[in-house]
Amino acid sequence: MHEKSPRQNIFFPLTVLFGTVFIITTLAFMASMLGEPSAPVTVFLFNNAGWMLSLEAGGTIGFGLLALAVDRRQILQETETVAASAAASEDSTRGEER
Repeated sequence: MHEKSPRQNIFFPLTVLFGTVFIITTLAFMASMLGEPSAPVTVFLFNNAGWMLSLEAGGTIGFGLLALAVDRRQILQETETVAASAAASEDSTRGEER
């Protein structure tokens, strides 16, 4: 019996990466609200948190959808391959019975 090679899908790790960065940015923004308002990190986050969080959320959603689409396509291709090989082996066994 042949071993299956693992499917490679780079979009799943990218989804996890963007999600992790999104969570870290959100927590840092919340923590900066509790700290000194004139701290450099607080000023940076108040000036840039909007576009940073938008980019991270968009990346998480976009890469997540791409990961799902690629995974679905790979599963359908594997299913077609298995069905074709099953049909071919069935035809070959019918030929031997005759």
